[in-house]
Amino acid sequence: MGLDFSDIPDRQGAALYIIHTDDSIALERFTRLAEEIRSHDDHQVVLANAQSVDGEKICSFYGLSQEQLPAALIIADDDSVPHQWFGENIPTSANDIVYYLQQISA
Repeated sequence: MGLDFSDIPDRQGAALYIIHTDDSIALERFTRLAEEIRSHDDHQVVLANAQSVDGEKICSFYGLSQEQLPAALIIADDDSVPHQWFGENIPTSANDIVYYLQQISA
């Protein structure tokens, strides 16, 4: 996982980036989802507020608009996005996301 333009520490392999807004209910949901993914899998999971410096850089780099948020992006080592979800389409099951992370890293 690269994203050299951000200050987010880098780990090898596909990573899940969840870009969210200040909605506290959604943030709580994404925090639980991230913890569940981490408990099942060793892939990097990053939660980024779209209004933070890194969140703005990620949105700009991937062309994400405010209307698309929240967004969940699986980002490969070459910074490509082999899979993404937006808004209500973001899976609620960690197993669904882990499946994609494992397929991309295989």
